[in-house]
Amino acid sequence: MNAKSKIVKFNNQQIPVYFVGDKPFVAMKPICENIGLDWDGQRQRIKRNHVLNSTACMIKVVAQDNKDREVLALPFSMLNGWLLGVDANKVKPEIKDTLVKYQLECYDVLYQHFMPKPRKPVDLSAYVRKDAHESLALKYHCMFRQYDDMIDDLRDQVSRMENKCRRYNFKMHITAIPIDVAAKQFHATESHLKRLLVQEGILEERDPYIEINKKVLTLTKRGQQLELVFLKSDIVNGDVQDIIMVTEDGLSYLSGMLDK
Repeated sequence: MNAKSKIVKFNNQQIPVYFVGDKPFVAMKPICENIGLDWDGQRQRIKRNHVLNSTACMIKVVAQDNKDREVLALPFSMLNGWLLGVDANKVKPEIKDTLVKYQLECYDVLYQHFMPKPRKPVDLSAYVRKDAHESLALKYHCMFRQYDDMIDDLRDQVSRMENKCRRYNFKMHITAIPIDVAAKQFHATESHLKRLLVQEGILEERDPYIEINKKVLTLTKRGQQLELVFLKSDIVNGDVQDIIMVTEDGLSYLSGMLDK
């Protein structure tokens, strides 16, 4: 593969770096020669290493004699792994210091050279007049304060509504009476009041999922919304039953139905 080249100076030496697309590769033979390592030995070590060998590639470059040459290169990201794999205690004493310098500094130098530089934050005040900037800042500050006040008001309203609902539910349950008592007040039968509530879509009769051979009355969605009656479970004659409790609004509703 053909590649564009760039020279990175390090330790008074030059390191050729080649780009394939946007990915930097490092030619390995010049680095070995700069350090003083035996190139044939290092080339064989790269081939024996599964990771390095799988990422190494031959790159076609233009040599100093203007002729095309193929060089073995490693991805820039693999260079540090290759350097750390060279045992400084097993090389010639005269190149040990150079090798250690590469191991300590080469990766950092190449990283700083090729990694994207962080962008400086843009100072928008340089593009906006001071008086306009201050006017906008004051405007948004006041607007945000208004939003805060509106949120506080809404929270107060919600809190008052919740308290009102709790008081209403408490009163509704305290003043509610069983349907048999309501039937006596209206001089009607309990079954007649139940039929009215079913006909009006407030209660519905259905088969339970677990208890078989037993019909139960449940509140419909309309019944839950109107809150005219509610069900209260209790023990009656040794048996668990759902007692229909009629609220004050429910009594008024039933009274109007019975008068028709």
